[in-house]
Amino acid sequence: MKKGDYVFVVRPEVLTGGKRPSLATIIHKDDDRVLVESTYCLLNALPGHSQHSRWIVPIGSCIPVKKSVIQCAEHAEHPKSKLRKSDLVTWVGGDDNLREGVVINVTAKTVEILENGTTNIRRKKKDLVIKL
Repeated sequence: MKKGDYVFVVRPEVLTGGKRPSLATIIHKDDDRVLVESTYCLLNALPGHSQHSRWIVPIGSCIPVKKSVIQCAEHAEHPKSKLRKSDLVTWVGGDDNLREGVVINVTAKTVEILENGTTNIRRKKKDLVIKL
């Protein structure tokens, strides 16, 4: 790892699901720690004042990421949904539990699902509906 490289900063809370890893660039590297700057841009940040997004982390909490991988992910396209009528599907409901149902209608933007005698409409781009 060297100055200018991209890294994912992983804290212990990431393992328990309490936080997400942060994508950052290396500004300075010592033997056992690294000064990183977040790639996340705040809308209310003053121009030229990026100190809010810099922090020092142990070198062991940084996972290197190649720039080519980030560029490849930037240009990736989502595959088209191949859901059809009568498919058995699952999704996460409003109560954060997995739900199952049968597809009864598919449009360009929504999926209509029959679940225990009631109709449930899910938006394709907002909800993750998985074919079983």
